Amino acid sequence: MPSPVEVKDTGRNMLSLGAELDVTACILKKDKAFLTQYIGNTTKLRTLEYLESAIYNLMEFTSAGKFEAIAVDMHPSFNTSALGMELSKDFDVPLIECQHHFAHAASLLAESGLERMVCITADGAGYGNDGTIWAVK
Repeated sequence: MPSPVEVKDTGRNMLSLGAELDVTACILKKDKAFLTQYIGNTTKLRTLEYLESAIYNLMEFTSAGKFEAIAVDMHPSFNTSALGMELSKDFDVPLIECQHHFAHAASLLAESGLERMVCITADGAGYGNDGTIWAVK
């Protein structure tokens, strides 16, 4: 079984998918986060299919059970967002759309176990809450 990362106990089971490039997926089981291996660029169909396969393999390895929600990047054109939407329908669970840079900060918050922190996420471009691309210049 993959080694989990200890996180603050949320009491929830969730699946989260990364953005479009340099993707991994994560299954959150209460106080443990299980990551897939590095997947890569999901603009390529074979890589997207590999991501889906890796998710189902991780679900089996971790005995994930039923998810309460699936989280994706809020960019409407990302293949990972479309896959997350498909999985949320298949599993009959809510889809949570996250702003790209906020997702980075939230992952740091979850991993640290802190309740508050100040984060600066400057990793390039991400779809913003206002429907435009937010970019670091």
